[in-house]
Parts: sequence; C-alpha cells; structure tokens
Amino acid sequence: MEKTSLIFCELNIFCILILVMLLRRVLSSSNKSGRNRISVVMLLMHMCVYITNTLGEVFTVDIVGAEIAVLLSQAFYISLCLATCSWAVYLFYCQDPDWTWTRRGQFILTSPFLIVIICNLLTPWLHLFYWAEGDRVNFSRDWIHIVLLFGVQFIYAGIALWRNQMESDYVQRRLIRVVAIYPVFPAILALVSLFIRGLPSISIANLVAILEIYLSRQELQVSIDPLTKVNNRTHLADYISRKIAEHEDGLYLMVLDLDDFKLINDRYGHLEGDRALAYVAAVLRSACSVMPGRPFIARYGGDEFIIVADGIEEVQIERLRSNIEHRVSVYPGTEHGLSVSIGLQRFDHSIRDQKHFISLADEKMYTEKQAKKSTRRTQKAES
Repeated sequence: MEKTSLIFCELNIFCILILVMLLRRVLSSSNKSGRNRISVVMLLMHMCVYITNTLGEVFTVDIVGAEIAVLLSQAFYISLCLATCSWAVYLFYCQDPDWTWTRRGQFILTSPFLIVIICNLLTPWLHLFYWAEGDRVNFSRDWIHIVLLFGVQFIYAGIALWRNQMESDYVQRRLIRVVAIYPVFPAILALVSLFIRGLPSISIANLVAILEIYLSRQELQVSIDPLTKVNNRTHLADYISRKIAEHEDGLYLMVLDLDDFKLINDRYGHLEGDRALAYVAAVLRSACSVMPGRPFIARYGGDEFIIVADGIEEVQIERLRSNIEHRVSVYPGTEHGLSVSIGLQRFDHSIRDQKHFISLADEKMYTEKQAKKSTRRTQKAES
C-alpha cells in the first residue's frame, strides 16, 4: 500500500473511532427522544461512509478488478446518500417533528436521495457517474453525483434557515443554523477532492460538521430548563448583553413572578407546583409566539421568569402583559388559581448592563406584588 493510501486509511479509521465514541455517548444517554434516535441513525450512516471509503482505498482496481471496484464505489456513494438523507431528516425534525413524520414530509425529505441511489445502482449500465472500462474504472462523471447531492442539501438548508427566522428560542435557532450549514465545509472539500485525489477530505469535513452538531446539541440540552422547556439562566445574561450592545429601539425586559407559589406547594404538593410552572411556561411560549421578533423566554429561578422583547411598540408589550395575566389566571389545576406579578422595564442609555436592567424590572415586579398583598389585606379587613 502506498504511503498516501495508508494516511488516507488511517484518517478514515480515526474518524470512525470518533464516531463510535459519539455513538456510545448518545446510546448511553437517558434521553430517548426522536431526535436522539435520528442522531443514532445519522452516526451509523456516516460510519458506513467511512468504512466503504476505506474499503475502496484498500481494495483497488489492481487488487480486485474493475467490476468489484465499481461495486465498492456504489457502496460508498449509496452510504453517502443515506447519511445525507439522515441529516435532512434530523434538520427538519429539529424544527417540526410532527411534519417530519407525515407522509408528505417523508416523501419530500427522502425522494431526492432515493432517486440518486437508484441512479447509483444503474450507473454501471447507464454510465451515469462511474463505470468499468476494461481493467480500470472511469470516474470522469462522478462530479455529477457530488453536485446533485450537495445541490439537494443546499436547497434543504436554505429552506430550514428561512424557516429558522421565525424560531423564538435563541439556542434552538443556533442549533438549526449549525445543522443547516453542515454541507458547506464538506462541499468545499468535495470540490477540492475532484482535483486532488487520494485525500479523505470529505470524510474529515463530515466529521468536523458532525462534531459541531453534537456540541451544539449538548449546549441546547444544558441551556433548556427540563421542567418548563424554556431557556434557563445559562444564555440569559449573554442574550441580554448582546441586545443592549445592539441598542435596538423598543427593547423591553419583563420579570414575572407567581403570586403565593409557596402556598400551592404547601397545600397541594410539589408535583402540583411543577404542573403550575409548566403551565405558566406554556402560556408564555404561546403568548410570545405571535409577537414580532419572537421574544426570548427564560426561567430565572424558582417561580420567576424573564421575557426579553425587542423591536416592538409599547402598546404591543402592554398587550402581551395583559394576555399573560389573563391566561395565567384561568389555570385549571387547583381551586387556589394562579396570578402573576409583572415588572416591565424599557431599555434606555442610563442602564449600565444586564444586571442593572434585570434589577430595575425586578423592583417594579416587587412593587406590584406588595401592592397586591396590601389590597388583599385591606379587602380582608373590610370583610
């Protein structure tokens, strides 16, 4: 085996070992969601790409003959199609799980890759991409396969990025961006590989892209509150600081705190308290979903939430406030009911940083909470 081929195989084996480690971590995770299952399939398909790519480099035409070399090329390119298809399913599942499993969704996501796979199966006879010519394999048209595959990827990535503009979750938006730009680096190195043979450029690029997706997914998991499914404090400070730095007009911060939440925990138990928190978070997500710019929602701690909205008018933020107060008040879980105290602060240039911004809104929330308690005491005394 030539030195170049040896390096090629060693790099591919290294990529396979990294994928095995990632696969073991995903399989050992307690998270058995659909996203995790698709991740397993995607990792397995990419491992097949590396394995078939290595076999094609080891068993050359001189060793196995042109016919077997064509079969190995078919195995590699079909594995590449399946790996790319699993990426497309993962991308759109992250955005819309329900649509992904519909017949229409499955047809749209899989049919282009099935067509390319069929073309690969027929290529020895139709001479579409590569074929045997005597004692050698003609790869003069394999660039068509690469262009088709990456063309489909870029179309799907463009659609996903366009839809991503409407995503309200800051960390989720970042994950979708990372998954969507997955084909960029491999596409660049795929073009390079057409001119510089003997380098596993696509394999290395795919591994880098997969690692970036995995790390972004881990970041998403640690930044989402497991109970309420909204952001936790991990990215809140960074998000507010970025918005302050942008000096956008109409930047508001809202601090929300449930009234007498301790009473719910003491009287009905912590499970009911958890249900109340999950209900409030669902109300916030629903109310913010129709707002311009999709406000950022985070659980600040305990029974306290924060909403950051930018680029909106005062009448819109007041409407959001009223909507939240009304929908929280109709909580069906307990006889006690729910209410929320809200402190609203608009950004101005006297605000020093994100801590100052939060503290001003928190003071207004505390003032409203005390006013409610005072009103209840007065009403109780009069009765």
